[in-house]
Amino acid sequence: MKNSELQSAIKRAFEIWSQVVDLTFSETNKTESADIIIAFEGIGLENIDFGNREMKSVNQIARTIETNGKVYILFDNMKSWKYVQVNNWLVYNELDFVYAALHQIGHALGINHHLNKVRRNIMHSEYLRPSTKDESYIWPHLQHDDVLAMRELYGAYESINLTESQENCDEYWSHLDFVSHYNLTNKYYILVRGVLNHSEVQQYCKNFGGALVSIHSRWENHFVQDFMKENKVSEALIGLSLKNDQINWKWDDNSEVDYINWDKNEPNHVMSSEYLVEMLSHGRWNDVPDEHNRVAICQISCEEKVLPSGDPNKWKKYAPEDQEAAKLLLGEILVVNQTGN
Repeated sequence: MKNSELQSAIKRAFEIWSQVVDLTFSETNKTESADIIIAFEGIGLENIDFGNREMKSVNQIARTIETNGKVYILFDNMKSWKYVQVNNWLVYNELDFVYAALHQIGHALGINHHLNKVRRNIMHSEYLRPSTKDESYIWPHLQHDDVLAMRELYGAYESINLTESQENCDEYWSHLDFVSHYNLTNKYYILVRGVLNHSEVQQYCKNFGGALVSIHSRWENHFVQDFMKENKVSEALIGLSLKNDQINWKWDDNSEVDYINWDKNEPNHVMSSEYLVEMLSHGRWNDVPDEHNRVAICQISCEEKVLPSGDPNKWKKYAPEDQEAAKLLLGEILVVNQTGN
């Protein structure tokens, strides 16, 4: 692998774990200040004493060792590693670096091997080639057991004080660091990590009077996209789904589906199992199966502040950067002064 590919692969592996636990991973070039050091066996580590802890077997492709207050993730430099990207797939003798890195980072975070569990789990004791029988690549994804193991160590969803959130709604939500408010919609958007499945996170949103997020304009879509970017999230579950009839897309809060932003060739209903929707980092939407996403976005609105109907200045309640969008959404006519005065 090129050095740039190695850095991208390591970054991607940490990003995937950060979707299920609220930990911040930052890269540093200073070994003395690093908590986790990633290297290849025997390269640049000649002065590190690992005792007698050699590779356990010829089939071991990587290992994690804790010594002198630091965690070392060591990859076998004799293996053929690959950072898989679109149109750059694995060939027969190559090993997927992101999959192996995910496994070893899991150890670095304190997770042991899953025993007697599904082999597709990231934390299974054996490396399983990430491909189907027809050699289609399976993109790295934490499985149900991986998320449960992380929850046991770091906890599940953020705890919400229901009494305080109901009595002092705006004050409560505005002070939480995993929440953002958009004045144009008067909604709070809540980031939820470590999602196991759709029904669980749907109930979590309902417990505090909210719902999975519904999106009704390109401005709101852009706001949610920026919210994800600020929290270093590459994909997140939103509230659009195919409900009982499996025909019509509906929002979790039962609001009107008056805006859509599908990615190219989506929705594609792969194997008829993709009945939920995620927003991707570029703001487009993709249909996905349940248990695919480990991050979701809830929404909640405090008491609406409705101005009298017919008020010509009703859009002025919005922030300056939102006023043009508010005029359009509220049906105001924008008049251009052609004289330039």
